[in-house]
Amino acid sequence: MSVWEKTVALCFTLIGLLYCYYLYDTSRPMLLEMTSSTAVRYNCTSPTCLSSISRALRTSSCKPHNHVVYIKTHKTGSTTLQQVIQMHGFRHRLSFLFNEKSPKNGHIRYSFVSNTTQRKFLPPINIAHGDYSNYRNYDILAAHMKYNRTVLNWYMKNDSKYISIVREPVAQFESAFDFFKIANKMSKRTHGLGLRSPIDQWLNNPGLYLKGLGGPKGTVWVSLNNGQMLDLGLDANDINNITEVKKTVKNLSEELDLVLVTEYFDESLVLLKRLLCWSFEDIVYFSQNQRHRRRRLRESTKHRIRKWNHADVLLYKHFNETLWRKIEEYGPTFHDDLKTFRKTKDKVTRECAVKTERHLDHKGIVRYRTSQAATRCKLLTDSKELFYEIWKRQSPGSHHVKTSKSDLQHQIATRRHQIAARGRNIPWPIRARARTG
Repeated sequence: MSVWEKTVALCFTLIGLLYCYYLYDTSRPMLLEMTSSTAVRYNCTSPTCLSSISRALRTSSCKPHNHVVYIKTHKTGSTTLQQVIQMHGFRHRLSFLFNEKSPKNGHIRYSFVSNTTQRKFLPPINIAHGDYSNYRNYDILAAHMKYNRTVLNWYMKNDSKYISIVREPVAQFESAFDFFKIANKMSKRTHGLGLRSPIDQWLNNPGLYLKGLGGPKGTVWVSLNNGQMLDLGLDANDINNITEVKKTVKNLSEELDLVLVTEYFDESLVLLKRLLCWSFEDIVYFSQNQRHRRRRLRESTKHRIRKWNHADVLLYKHFNETLWRKIEEYGPTFHDDLKTFRKTKDKVTRECAVKTERHLDHKGIVRYRTSQAATRCKLLTDSKELFYEIWKRQSPGSHHVKTSKSDLQHQIATRRHQIAARGRNIPWPIRARARTG
């Protein structure tokens, strides 16, 4: 290369460096302004927090992830998490994998599912009913379904994030025992309880009381017998096989992107927010299916419950430890983000004027009500209303349906009363007839 060519090359290099400096110098005020506005929005004043915001604005290439497979476990606070995920899917008009035969909640539960059982499901949005070859690439699963990765890979988007939730086994067992009113079933079966504590009576002879509860495919049976492990894929015949239990936990640890923990729900949601690149408002929740009162158990009873649910104990121990390891890996901004999330939740509570409903339903479940007419507020506080709106949009011919939820409930109640008066039962659900305009 001649001297002249070297000189030209050097000049171009200098021009390039000057231009890069110009871009940096002109963009720096914008970055500072964005950092400042974000700091004000989240009430961020500490040097660490400001530095984190600046770094995130400079380097983040995160885009919201809309494809989620949520394996819903029984009596673990899972309906609250379901509400969060369904709300996001509803806002973004995503397709849900729902059981067409369960218009009350869409649950698939323990029914046989394979890559040839498309007839069980609602079609995805914009797919004609009966076009079974295109019953694939669903965006979200947020319903009860026994975990089977092979089957889920067939129906869900390839880049789906897999999540679930676990709860301390004693609390989960007590919740299921109360929710399904097992004491009443025991009383009918044994003509009165011999002990003051129905749970102790149960633990004296669980095999006796499990009879008649539907076996491994029955929701109540599963919920009272290492139910979290069974929900997450363990075969009922392997409950007492410690090798298979540990193998299943290991596989879950490798296959699931995040397992939330009920006892640390807010902390878990902050991790979920980062995993899915959602906003703080995306993970705002109001507890669903939460009971007003809980039983007080003796330590000896708790010990017996843990022994009975030994597989769930191993599962919970593993993912509780995993949760705190992920929090440590999150870094020093975790607690700032946790505070921000809780402030956001309080803000939404005020905006929606959410109050706890004093009147409890027949299962003693706390309900919420909002005085705001905004659809967002209503759907945030009522999981049944939210599900109804999702189902109505995705079910075949939904654009013809003009029956409101309250009208549908009135029709069902009236019809049940009429048939009960004739001494017959009516199967659930009754589907409202669509009225075309």
